[in-house]
Amino acid sequence: MRPTVLLCAVLACAAAPAQVPPRRPGAPQPTVTPLGVAPYPSCYDREVRARPYSAAAGQPQTRDFGLGMEAVRGVVAGSWKQIKTCYERELERQPHLEGVVSFSWTIEPSGKVAHAHPVEVTLASPAVVDCMGQSICRMTFPASPAPTTVGIFPFVFKNSR
Repeated sequence: MRPTVLLCAVLACAAAPAQVPPRRPGAPQPTVTPLGVAPYPSCYDREVRARPYSAAAGQPQTRDFGLGMEAVRGVVAGSWKQIKTCYERELERQPHLEGVVSFSWTIEPSGKVAHAHPVEVTLASPAVVDCMGQSICRMTFPASPAPTTVGIFPFVFKNSR
């Protein structure tokens, strides 16, 4: 039986600031991923950051001035095979691997991903998280009039074996 991988909906899209946060000084810059796929794209930051919640309501930010959530979901769905492959490769080594990996990323008006980082990880595999971050950085979105920040995009991995 094949593993089941669930894709959750985008919970938040918000307008991105005009500048991309700088990379952490002294952060390691490996030339090959743990899975041996490709060099880390410059937009990927391995550091898990806090979820972007609104302090007042305790809910994800939902303002949308760039791409709409449907456009983001469509591109992610089109790249789903790459993300699923990240999980399935590691599943061969860890047969009981399950969990959630939520990412946040910024999309430039040109459609290029400027910056991506995990915001919540319950999946016990840094290799899968790194591979997913690289896949997100390689995605190309439609052009938009303004930058877009995908506040939280959860990926739920559940093994059906």
